[in-house]
Amino acid sequence: MTDFDVIVIGSGPAGVHSADVALKKGLKVALISIGIEQEKKFSQIPKKNFSEIRKSESQQRSFFLGDHFEKSLTLQNRAGTHLTPPREYMIKNSDSIFPTESSVFFPLQATGRGGLGISWGANCFTYDKNELAKIGIEESVLSEHYQNVNQMIGVSGDAWSDTKKTFFNQDDIQPALPVDTNCSNILKKYRKMSRANGLNNFHLGQSFLSVLTENKDGRSANGLEDMDFWTNYGASVWRPETLLTTLNNNKNFTEITGFLVNKFMETPECAIITCSSIYDHSSKVFSAKKVFIACGAINSAKLVINSLGLFNQSFEILCNKNIWIGGINLSMLGKKSRDQRYSLSQLTGFHKNDQDEIDLVAHFYSYRSLLLYRLIPQIPLPPRIALYFLRLIVNCLTLINVQYESSFENSEYTWEVNTQNELKFKKKKSVADGKLLQALEKKIKNFLLKLRCVPVSISRPMDGASLHYAGTLAGKNIDPRAKVNSDGALAGHERIFVVDSSHWLFLPAKGLTYTLMANARRITQHALERI
Repeated sequence: MTDFDVIVIGSGPAGVHSADVALKKGLKVALISIGIEQEKKFSQIPKKNFSEIRKSESQQRSFFLGDHFEKSLTLQNRAGTHLTPPREYMIKNSDSIFPTESSVFFPLQATGRGGLGISWGANCFTYDKNELAKIGIEESVLSEHYQNVNQMIGVSGDAWSDTKKTFFNQDDIQPALPVDTNCSNILKKYRKMSRANGLNNFHLGQSFLSVLTENKDGRSANGLEDMDFWTNYGASVWRPETLLTTLNNNKNFTEITGFLVNKFMETPECAIITCSSIYDHSSKVFSAKKVFIACGAINSAKLVINSLGLFNQSFEILCNKNIWIGGINLSMLGKKSRDQRYSLSQLTGFHKNDQDEIDLVAHFYSYRSLLLYRLIPQIPLPPRIALYFLRLIVNCLTLINVQYESSFENSEYTWEVNTQNELKFKKKKSVADGKLLQALEKKIKNFLLKLRCVPVSISRPMDGASLHYAGTLAGKNIDPRAKVNSDGALAGHERIFVVDSSHWLFLPAKGLTYTLMANARRITQHALERI
């Protein structure tokens, strides 16, 4: 007799959706994760508008700057400005829990409850038939699961926007959030230019987001407080924690936190996993009829390698390269912005190549609520003068996050696990796509200039900082024993399944999280048909 019918490893977007599918089949489910939680003080941020908090809240320093101000600034180059102090628990103690040796690739490995979904930008994309084929998924088997995710998390957007080409799930979407003043001006300029056909395969429209504009399932519509990078009033933005709350109300669900799963093995009767406490290193063993691994592409692959003993072998990894462009929207000079707004991506732009494929995606943000002090290191002026300058142009400041696709033809890095359980990343000797990315970067700059948004700086985060990883159990170098088929089944195993992006063969420029959730549901449902 097993401890559980199903064990899910990992509490990120894929893990919680996998657990939900199993619970809806009436099975006894355990979800095991490291599960570090947010400090309580951050859950007590007052429900006020950002500008009101800045003017009158006496305790604002504690949540805007945190207890380790210098460390937070250091994290920017590794994770971007969006990993604010209230979100830093996502990677708390990760360097000690996941020892890594690298001077070239610096991935973020989640330890927080909710995984990398803690800092998900909430952008929702569906993949087209061609993109799914490149990944290794049939379009026909995913459509119903896209719809299920849509109904569960709540997506808002403009069904008539040019971005409808990036999100095909138009049924049941909520009305779009109001675009802020800065990005509204950019969008107006785009529409005028678009009618003149002067944008060279670039398209722009309002972002589709997992943010409510109408109340849903006990969650509240976004109040436009511009605090979305700091807190989540009324759970208006969907995060894995949202679904975890629902799962914990089910008597058949057990959430086990504080443990790192080290190995699995399979017998004719069950799957057995061994894990250790992150606090006292004590061991525990659990058994289940089926195990679904959802630790994120890096740590799911590491768990497979540890379990199969495939140490010191070189594997490939896919990761979206990304840059941040700081721009000044000339249309906003001397103008005021509406105070009511949301903080997340206002607009999404994309470029199509000559094969009609999207090879670049750009997210447009207005900067106000991320605080100007974070930009001071990027300004070639003395700090006090730099801050004064930024205050003058704050209503014009636009941040554009640009993501590129990743394939094994242009992947730059390999990884391996040694016998001491350390991850090592290495750069390949030759990389072929440097000129292509430079050409795309030039195109996005020209696109911005046409929109009267002048690029003034470019920040290049450390490689690996995009948080989008895939292909760690795929590629030409993969050991046959570690291969995972399109239904998530690990080679030579009947009870072990991988439900994240570890076995994807391609990583589109469009964000992966929405598809990750839908595919996790597909794999879990298919695997449990035979339990």
